[in-house]
Amino acid sequence: MGKDRLTSATTRLRTAGTATGNCRQESAGKVARRLGLAALLLASSLLVDPSAGRAAELDLGDLSAPTFVTFTSRDGVSESVASAVQTDKDGFVWLSTAHGLARYDGHSWSSAGPQAIKGTLGAFLVDHQGTLWVAFRDRGIGRWDGTSWHRQGRGTGLPTNQVSSLAETFDADGHPSLWLASGDAGLLERDAQGR
Repeated sequence: MGKDRLTSATTRLRTAGTATGNCRQESAGKVARRLGLAALLLASSLLVDPSAGRAAELDLGDLSAPTFVTFTSRDGVSESVASAVQTDKDGFVWLSTAHGLARYDGHSWSSAGPQAIKGTLGAFLVDHQGTLWVAFRDRGIGRWDGTSWHRQGRGTGLPTNQVSSLAETFDADGHPSLWLASGDAGLLERDAQGR
């Protein structure tokens, strides 16, 4: 009887193992069918929208890594040393050199034409309205209105021609003032009315 019990227990274990194995195979089969169905659905969605499976194009300019370009006289820059760079409201890039300004339009540099202004430049800035202001060390200040330059100096009411720096500030009410630093006349304020 002990032998019969052992044989019966062994038979039950084999049967249970076979049944368990079949269950595992059915589970694996169900998983395979589900994966196949998912792959089929993905493939059909690609047929409807072929761009969905493609990786987006990588814009190298959007990697937040700085890009450096060197411009020389071959590119239209009149001097090899620049003292300042500004971008105006129209998107032009302005470069200050010892002998004047050069303007870049996205394709080429120009220091001729209506935007050309010669003289020993101290500094320049773009104010809150996008107006470009230039300080001359020997001729006052200049304002670019988008088509031509307007100069102010000793002959037009400015107490000096020697302006080295420019800054813009706002009072408590939000009214702007343009400040000029001069070696011979000190600190000067030009308000919104041009005084």
